[in-house]
Amino acid sequence: MDNLAQLFGLLSDPVRLKLLGLLAGGERCVCQLHEPLGLQQSTASRHLMLLRTAGVVTSRRVGTWMHYRIAPELWKAEWKTILPQAIETAAKQLQMVTPKIICSAPKAMKPSKESKSILPAS
Repeated sequence: MDNLAQLFGLLSDPVRLKLLGLLAGGERCVCQLHEPLGLQQSTASRHLMLLRTAGVVTSRRVGTWMHYRIAPELWKAEWKTILPQAIETAAKQLQMVTPKIICSAPKAMKPSKESKSILPAS
């Protein structure tokens, strides 16, 4: 029960849902996440840190920039039935358009097979 309460606590914040919606399109640099949502970089990073600590997303450093991706391989068993639907819904509500943001970060790696397979086929 505590695991579900933790998940619902994470998903209760609209900013975190929107960040997950943007990450549904694959790995992104934090600079590609904060601007489309009108957030300061530090605010987006704080929310992403909570998602990373819980095991919803993973990150890797490229120079001075952090890149994030959804990490279904780290999800708790109870989350695997709820989280994909929540992410898909968030992505649809954002009307997923790849952010056209120029950043100084190196290009992110192509999304892994895991990040592509978390959402049900439409």
